[in-house]
Amino acid sequence: MTTSHPTAAEHKAHGTSSRLLTTPQVAEFLGVDRSTIYRMAADGRLPAIKVGRQWRFPTDQITQRFPSLPAVPPPPPSDDQPPQRLHTNTVIDTNAATGIIQLAAEALDAMIVITDPDGLPLTDVANPHPAALDPTNHDTILATWQQMAHQPQMAAHFEQGPLGLLCAKSPIRHDTQTLGFVFAAEHPPDTRHGIDLNRQQSIAKLLPKIAQLIAAIATTPDTP
Repeated sequence: MTTSHPTAAEHKAHGTSSRLLTTPQVAEFLGVDRSTIYRMAADGRLPAIKVGRQWRFPTDQITQRFPSLPAVPPPPPSDDQPPQRLHTNTVIDTNAATGIIQLAAEALDAMIVITDPDGLPLTDVANPHPAALDPTNHDTILATWQQMAHQPQMAAHFEQGPLGLLCAKSPIRHDTQTLGFVFAAEHPPDTRHGIDLNRQQSIAKLLPKIAQLIAAIATTPDTP
């Protein structure tokens, strides 16, 4: 039997104003691992909505389902993390974002992906490098996105990534909230006989513009 879950659009249509929690937050709140949260969301034991390919959890429904647990606390301020990293009701339109990054990746000849604030992919990778298509490399690439997502440095610049790729990120922001990141990866230098620094700088300058465009079409489920 398949369990039906509301989408972000349906969440908006019902006028729900609850703050949406991420999988890591709910896992910490309930004291279980993430895989358990995924199973509980999939089989209906947890109230959840789908945002792209990711789960989000309405705070009020979680606290109602588990009244004996402490209230979900607000995120603590931190000088080391971007503001409002994880707690956001505004969501990225993954269908539109996919079209944007596909065009950008083709024009820039770079590998591009959209992730959530934790560095978990919300879209498929556009213009993937052959190394990214190898399943044995997926965990390595994902770990790099997650590590870079939690670095306080927000300005787009390329740094050495996995498999010889050069990686850069730019935050997707709505007001003070960080909705996710645009990640770009350059092909390894040895395939280009040395990286073109001008081209690299051009891509780094364009990443924030791509992020701004995606933020401009983001939706806010709790706004009628």
